[in-house]
Amino acid sequence: MDNPVELWEKMGWFARGINIFMLMMSLFSLYVIVERWWTFYKGSRQSYSYVLALRDYLGKRRVDEALSAARKHNKSPVAKVVESGLAAYKQGREALDSQGPEDVGDFDVVFLHLGMRLGPEYFHEVTVVQPQWFFP
Repeated sequence: MDNPVELWEKMGWFARGINIFMLMMSLFSLYVIVERWWTFYKGSRQSYSYVLALRDYLGKRRVDEALSAARKHNKSPVAKVVESGLAAYKQGREALDSQGPEDVGDFDVVFLHLGMRLGPEYFHEVTVVQPQWFFP
C-alpha cells in the first residue's frame, strides 16, 4: 500500500481539493462535538445545583429567591424552564392581588387558589386539569 505522501502526490487537483475539504469538515465536526459536550457538561452541573437550591426555596415558599437563583444559573435548561413558570406564577399572583379575581380570568383564579391551598409541590397535578371541569 502507498504511504500518504505518495497518495497525495498521485492525486489530481480536484481530488486534493476534496481531501482538504473533508479534512476541514472533520476538524469542524470535532470542534462541534467538544463544544456541545462542554456546554452540556456545564448545563448539567448548574441544573443539579439549581434543583438543590430550588428544593430549599420552594420548601420555604420563597419564590423571589427561586427566581433570582434561576437567573444566576443561566446555563441550566432546567433553570430557564422553571424561571419562566415561576415568573408567570408571580405575575398571576400580583395580578390577583392588585386587580382582583374578576380581572384575572376564571381559569387563572382556580389555578392560583388551588396552588395557594395545596402549595407549589402540587402544581404539576393542577396543570393537567381542564378549565371546563370547573366552569360548566
